[in-house]
Amino acid sequence: MKRDDWGDDLGDLDFGLGPDKKEAELKGGGEKARAQISETLRRFRDRAKAEKKKFWDNVDSEYWFAVCFQSREQKEEFLRLAKIEGLGDKYLDGLEVAKKMGIRISHLTPPIHKRRIDQSWAGFVSSPKKENKE
Repeated sequence: MKRDDWGDDLGDLDFGLGPDKKEAELKGGGEKARAQISETLRRFRDRAKAEKKKFWDNVDSEYWFAVCFQSREQKEEFLRLAKIEGLGDKYLDGLEVAKKMGIRISHLTPPIHKRRIDQSWAGFVSSPKKENKE
């Protein structure tokens, strides 16, 4: 699934009064209510867009690539000549490779979200009891 295939979760919601409503319906608090609803809808759409981006940032698998050679000797020679053999021989940290090669990566590392434990629920979880060896 591509990012663009996801669509807008809020669809075509429109809280405008439309052309068939009479001017009289706008009097009083009508305009104000319409403006408040429009602002609320805009916030929902902004939030949905931010959540969609966050989702795709978290499930994006296009952050790696593979380099293949015809033999182990070729691979080891490449690692040695590139001066990155100390970083491993299969899975290398891209930021460390870039650093060794003098390449500055401009994009920031995405934050890793920590789970917050709600202490009011923590009492429902029991730790495994250690056996008493006597």
